[in-house]
Amino acid sequence: MQRKMRVLIIDDNKDLANSLKDALNNYSSDYECLAFYDGSSAMNYISNSPPDIVFTDIILPDISGLTILKNIKEIDNDIQVIVMTAYASLSTSIEALQYGAFDYIPKPLHINQIMNALKSAINKRNSLLENKKIIADIINKKEKSSESEESRKVIERLIILKQFQKKISKIDDVETLFKISYLEFSKIFLTQFIYFFVREDNFFKEIVGPPVGEFKIGEKVDPKLPIFFVPVKNNIGCIFAGSKSMTSVMSYENDILGVVYLKRENDFVDTDLEIAEVLSFVLSNKYSEIKLNKKLKSTRFGIIYTMLTLTGLSDSFQKKLIEKKSKYCEDFSSFLKLEEENVEKIKYSSVLFDIIQSLGKDKKSNSKEVSEKFKNVFEDIEFLKELEPIINSISENYDGSGSPKRLKGDQIPLQSQIIKLVHTYLLLTENKNYRDGVGKNDAFENLRKLADRYFKKDLVEKFIRFVGEYESTNN
Repeated sequence: MQRKMRVLIIDDNKDLANSLKDALNNYSSDYECLAFYDGSSAMNYISNSPPDIVFTDIILPDISGLTILKNIKEIDNDIQVIVMTAYASLSTSIEALQYGAFDYIPKPLHINQIMNALKSAINKRNSLLENKKIIADIINKKEKSSESEESRKVIERLIILKQFQKKISKIDDVETLFKISYLEFSKIFLTQFIYFFVREDNFFKEIVGPPVGEFKIGEKVDPKLPIFFVPVKNNIGCIFAGSKSMTSVMSYENDILGVVYLKRENDFVDTDLEIAEVLSFVLSNKYSEIKLNKKLKSTRFGIIYTMLTLTGLSDSFQKKLIEKKSKYCEDFSSFLKLEEENVEKIKYSSVLFDIIQSLGKDKKSNSKEVSEKFKNVFEDIEFLKELEPIINSISENYDGSGSPKRLKGDQIPLQSQIIKLVHTYLLLTENKNYRDGVGKNDAFENLRKLADRYFKKDLVEKFIRFVGEYESTNN
């Protein structure tokens, strides 16, 4: 039986708090909603019985909403906190986002805003809990000397994934790429045979495997093979029940590049499909790299987006926002005329920081400790090690009040300052399904208010000039 999601409403307006509580409880039996009218009683409850989601007003009679947020994050960083705020306290909402709030909702409140924000927060909460469970399971399985056969298989496949990335990293021709991929897929899935089909216009052409010629999307290759229309059309792989076969889709930047078809004596399971999709994604990036002759860029994005897949970031809005943050960071860095190597580091660090944030943190842990959980899988990827100081400093504040080392001023790497500034701006201005983002001028005003505390004043002004040029060029 699925447990109920415990939701807390904290607001000194009793009518508002009770109305929200009743509305949420009546909306679904999956929610258990409680109302509190002051911060102290709410924190006493949270300390003894941590909830899943908290809605809190910024201004309370005894404890500020910011203090409640900080205390909650000390208890359990995975609890999702949504700040309810009047427009006049928008700058405080920015501070709340800096301290880990899921988001803010401006007053006056509308029930549709609340419901949509709640659903989004629950999705993130569930994703964090599931990620934590997966990581703990992998770590526990690796540490147990008397591991089960299934545990051994999971670990072996993770190792093979890393080895696959290494083996194809230096390949510079398509034929060798697919020959090596054929061997690696065979090793992982113990297949009878494999086909690699590469898309050319509306056809898939066999590139590795017994000769079958070309076939159109939705046509049968052979009477013994299934129709490929469904998995290709939906851009996802598919297990064919009873036929002991499976497909995974090769795709890059929403373009379908090909299909991998695998068959063996035993039925495939969901875990097989997940691993095949990740391998196919890595393969797709390498294939695109060779075709586009952008070796370094494609390889690095292949690794990073493989990590996105492994960490369960499947929400399309979240992925698009992560990509937008990375693009803004890249273009702002170029605007500042930083060296190309620094621009690359900033772009990748932006994505990896979001990945680490998505994993959640244990109590009193920091970004470095979270990133260690993936060290065994990606320990041989040198450029990730180079990004660690940048990623670990993004949560620092310019006045020295941040974490984890309380760095101050120019002790904070410029790359980290850029990422923090860009991420804050986009958190404010991006529209969501439950609230509109603020206008850019309002965002600029609030960034200026927080300059010298969270950001370098000079950097804020340069960023504002950049946004004006960037958005006029891209609109």
